[in-house]
Amino acid sequence: MTNPIYPAATMLGAAVALSAIAVAVLVLAKKSRWFGRLRSGFALAVAVTCLMIALTTAGVLGVWSYVTARQVVLDDFSQRLDSVARVAEGDLTREVKLLTARLTELADADLLTAAKTSPELALNELTAVQKWNHRSLQFNVFDSNATLLLTSARTDAREEHNRVGVAFALEGKTFISEPYFSPSFGRNILYIAVPVLNEQSKP
Repeated sequence: MTNPIYPAATMLGAAVALSAIAVAVLVLAKKSRWFGRLRSGFALAVAVTCLMIALTTAGVLGVWSYVTARQVVLDDFSQRLDSVARVAEGDLTREVKLLTARLTELADADLLTAAKTSPELALNELTAVQKWNHRSLQFNVFDSNATLLLTSARTDAREEHNRVGVAFALEGKTFISEPYFSPSFGRNILYIAVPVLNEQSKP
């Protein structure tokens, strides 16, 4: 992405350069007494000088006004984009918190027991949750030895589990990854891991 200041500065520099060239041509014409060869040359020289000053001033001020106005518009546009980004980030943060809270409610001892003894029942429960929340792409259930018990995914694609996230959950901590692109799902995703706690709030 190019810096918008560079074209504006180039335009202003070009206007100043053209004005300098025009002044130089006028000075050269006066020194060579070109106006003296014409009838009413002095009056014409004065008129051309005044016109040149007016045009030069108008040109430079016009370009300067354009540059200033353009920068004001760009600054305002940038501020609006920042505001939109902050709102979007706030919405995403709230949604992640809500999803994490619901995952914490779902990840209980009954689910872990069902994953061990009745995996089909546990899988049906996770599939029902995925139908309710379209943003839930895949559920993984691990035991205390980090052994994968079952996986529930929306498609045939499977996302590799995050070893760091699993380790956090086994320590009783919630893990939320940075957004990253998933080749399996073809989109940017978050990996969220929550612990299964017992009655003493221990993993």
